[in-house]
Amino acid sequence: MSLYQVENIERRRAEAGIDDSELRNAIPRLRPGDRVTVTIRNSARLSETVTVRVVQIVGGEFVGSFASRPLMASLRRLGADATLQFEANNIHSILAASPALPES
Repeated sequence: MSLYQVENIERRRAEAGIDDSELRNAIPRLRPGDRVTVTIRNSARLSETVTVRVVQIVGGEFVGSFASRPLMASLRRLGADATLQFEANNIHSILAASPALPES
C-alpha cells in the first residue's frame, strides 16, 4: 500500500449529486505548466489539498510537482523535486492555463 493516496474527487462529486461538466471538458485541454489542485491523503488519513504544476501528460495519466510548499510535514518531507502521479478524476480545479503563444 502506498503511503499517499490522491483522492478521487470525481467519485465524491457524483456521490453528492454534483456534475462539474465545465471542469470535465477543460481537463483534456491541460498542458504541461498548467496548475491544478488535488487532495492527497496520507497513511494516517490526514489530507491536504495542494496545488500541483502539470509536468507531463501521457494518455489519461498526469505527472506533476508541488507548485507551492505543502502544509503537512509528511508531504514536505517528500522534497521539492518530488513528483505526483494522478488522473483526471483526481483534479479538483484548474488554477491557471498555459499562456497562449502569439501567432507568427
